[in-house]
Amino acid sequence: MFWAGIVIFIILYVFYSKKKEDFKISNNDDEEVERTIEIKSFTYGKVLDITEIPDEVISSKLLGDGIGILSSGDKIYSPVDGVISTVFAYNNSLVIRCDENIDIIVHVGINTMNLEGQGFECFCKEGDRVKAGQYIIGFNPEVLEKNNIQPITYILINSIIDNMRIMKTKKENITLGESLMRIYYEMEEL
Repeated sequence: MFWAGIVIFIILYVFYSKKKEDFKISNNDDEEVERTIEIKSFTYGKVLDITEIPDEVISSKLLGDGIGILSSGDKIYSPVDGVISTVFAYNNSLVIRCDENIDIIVHVGINTMNLEGQGFECFCKEGDRVKAGQYIIGFNPEVLEKNNIQPITYILINSIIDNMRIMKTKKENITLGESLMRIYYEMEEL
């Protein structure tokens, strides 16, 4: 009986200690909870720091922090579970409000609005529920190349939350579905 208790304690300790990075209660009286949002890679290719994106507004983080990928493919997948809140007119960009109520902008190319939608197809509409890994935008790399546009794709965290921290992958290249970023934020318990 004694050993059974020890075994149960060890199993519970191992199970719950793996959750430590996703959920941590602080010791102050307001009882804040640290939450984590994992953002998956939305395509595959070379990882770019947001400051490397050749667009001054994006690289200066005026619209939010994020990360880019020089895409080796022609498909973009949802980086999170959430609801499509905005699909932009030319199907090259959209906003996903993730389940944690944070807006994530997904954008394909630099100055692709000049193409007026040529070479882009969106596979979701405003109000659609999407899952991480779901195919959401297709693009034609030949159209981008013909117009001297690199297939740089990026996501921006367009919500500001107190005590929000963003951790980005250190990988130089990434494949679809790998962990790309993690957002840590505190939320008061009700």
